[in-house]
Amino acid sequence: MGVKGSRLVKNGDEYYLHVTFRRTVETRRPEGLLGIDLNERSIDLAVVKPGKVEFIKIDMSEVKHVRDGCFRKRRSVQSKTSGRRAGS
Repeated sequence: MGVKGSRLVKNGDEYYLHVTFRRTVETRRPEGLLGIDLNERSIDLAVVKPGKVEFIKIDMSEVKHVRDGCFRKRRSVQSKTSGRRAGS
């Protein structure tokens, strides 16, 4: 692996270094297929290989519950502070 390029970016008083790498990889034939279904309550996977099919379900309901709670708290705080200016 080697460095393909780089650039230094200044944003105000901060500097950022962007580095791009190049790497040679071996191409391979796929051994099967992977189907992915993303929804609010789960991530469902279907793994299909010759002679074998497997289904995997990842329960995300707790993540949705936490995310919704954070959304409600953020909305409540924003509604209480809307129209106020910083420092007042």
